[in-house]
Amino acid sequence: MAASLKDVVALVTGAAGSLGTATARRFAQDGAQLVLTDVRGDDLAPLADELGALALTHDVRSDESWAATAAGSGG
Repeated sequence: MAASLKDVVALVTGAAGSLGTATARRFAQDGAQLVLTDVRGDDLAPLADELGALALTHDVRSDESWAATAAGSGG
């Protein structure tokens, strides 16, 4: 039996790639609410729509981008 992620908000970085996409789908299947990020933010829309997730453009190498993502605006 899989652990429930109900009431959990999961941040999936690199969600536009194959590993990030698989991770996001599994977390959603287990009940998590998702924030999907990737430097290729435009590529996230189909997955975000599929999973009912928030999608943000985010470069994990940038402190400013982390601040914008934490504020919910991406960057």
